[in-house]
Amino acid sequence: MNQSRQITEGALFAALYIALFVFFMFVPFLSTIALILLPFPFVLYASRYNWKPALLMFAVVLLITILITHFIMIPLVVVTALGGIMIGAAIHQKVSAYETWAREQLVLL
Repeated sequence: MNQSRQITEGALFAALYIALFVFFMFVPFLSTIALILLPFPFVLYASRYNWKPALLMFAVVLLITILITHFIMIPLVVVTALGGIMIGAAIHQKVSAYETWAREQLVLL
């Protein structure tokens, strides 16, 4: 039961990420807002289920992104997804805000 719910939520959050990403690509005057919102599906999913299922969701999102966009957009997907996964995993593990920030900064480096 829990694993089917986890897969369903993963598919829902992956679809939300793809919708935000398409919004980022095709709506130029609101792309800044979409760029800020891109990591949130990964943050929510990783905060519920930790980082291993979130990496599977990342692989699915990366594959879909490769299929529907240009290869130049791959680094954006990698940075936003891994940043969201790190923040979500830190929330799941209930670490301090400073350690959460440090994890995010290591991903961005």
